[in-house]
Amino acid sequence: LGAACEKMQDDPQALQFYKLSIDEDEEYDDAWFGMGAVLIAQEKWMQAIHFLKKAIELNEFNDEYWLMLADGERNLGNDFAALEAFERACNINPENTEIWLKWAYFYYELDEAEKALDVILEGLEELPDQIELVYSACAYCFATGKFQEGYHYLEMGIIIDYDKHTLLYEFFKDIETRKTIAHFINKIKD
Repeated sequence: LGAACEKMQDDPQALQFYKLSIDEDEEYDDAWFGMGAVLIAQEKWMQAIHFLKKAIELNEFNDEYWLMLADGERNLGNDFAALEAFERACNINPENTEIWLKWAYFYYELDEAEKALDVILEGLEELPDQIELVYSACAYCFATGKFQEGYHYLEMGIIIDYDKHTLLYEFFKDIETRKTIAHFINKIKD
């Protein structure tokens, strides 16, 4: 019921049901995680981290728990803890594309585009057919000035799934950069 209320964005009711679940069974990691997820959505980072750590204490092998913890730690400015959580999530489930994308973007926000690119390329080794990773590799190559490599990934992305090229426009907000990308895309299409 807590998860259903959470999906309907009825946070107070979701929290009540999760609390009832915890009262019924203190070892129920999903309820602790649910509490943390609702609090993350409310941007109550400190409280959320408490519940997420409890969920992890009960089940340390759930990549979603670690990924959510990374988000909370990141928003508190606990960069080291966030990086550790990203790494743990990835070690548990390297086939979760979202982990690679969020981990790389975390580095990018820290103005460490090279490290972001390294993470995406490592993700591509694990998941070579994930189009989001291909276009992200393109974006991070462009962001680091590696235009030849970026063009390679752009070409690959267009061949695999042309429609997803719009991911690049979401990544780059600058009009001039978008025009350059559009020029590259049209060149490849031709």
